[in-house]
Amino acid sequence: MLGPAEDYAVQVRGTRLSDNSVREVAVIATGLRPRPDFRVAKLEANAWSIRVDPKSRAILELGRLQAKVQIDSRDVDRFVTGKTFLGRVQLAEPRVTFPGFNRAEIAAVATFTGLEAYGVNLSPRVPILARGILIATGPRLRLEVTSIVAAGITLPPVTHEWVETAINPLADLSGLPVPVRFGSFRGAQDSITAEVIG
Repeated sequence: MLGPAEDYAVQVRGTRLSDNSVREVAVIATGLRPRPDFRVAKLEANAWSIRVDPKSRAILELGRLQAKVQIDSRDVDRFVTGKTFLGRVQLAEPRVTFPGFNRAEIAAVATFTGLEAYGVNLSPRVPILARGILIATGPRLRLEVTSIVAAGITLPPVTHEWVETAINPLADLSGLPVPVRFGSFRGAQDSITAEVIG
C-alpha cells in the first residue's frame, strides 16, 4: 500500500503468481498519510507493470505510475503550524489559501519566543500575510515567497527566505513507497489538485 489511509478502494488486473507481478492496479485513497506529519485528502492512482515482494509486500519494480492528488488547505495549515524560523519566530494559526493557478497565500500569526534572555517578558504576536508562487521540485511542493506584510508593513525581500525556510515544503510525497514527482497543478481556493508521475 501507499501508506496509512482513512479509506482505500483498490482494483487489481492481471495477477501472475509465478513472478509476483500485476499488470495494472487502480487505487483511490482518502486521508492518505505518505508521511506521519502530512495528509493527502484524496489520491487516485493507476500503476502498470508492478512486481511485489510476496513477504514484505514492498514494490520491487514499477513500470509506470500516474496519479492525481488533492491536498486541502486545512491539511497544509496543520503541516505548517508551529514551524519556526530564526530560532525564535513561530507560525501560529496559519490559514493557507490557493487563490489562483499556481499561487498561494499564508495568513498567520508570528509569535516571538525566547525574548526573556533580553529582559523582555512577553511574546509579541504579529499578524503576517505571505504571498507567493507554488513550485514543484520532485515529490515536494514549495512556496516561493514574493511578498510579506507584517502588521501592515511590507517587509524587505531578505525576509522571504526566512519564511520559505520555515514553511517549505508545503506538500511532501517523499514518503510514498515509489519515487514520484509533481507534474502540473492548480489551486482552487481551499485545495490544490496536482498530477503526480512516477
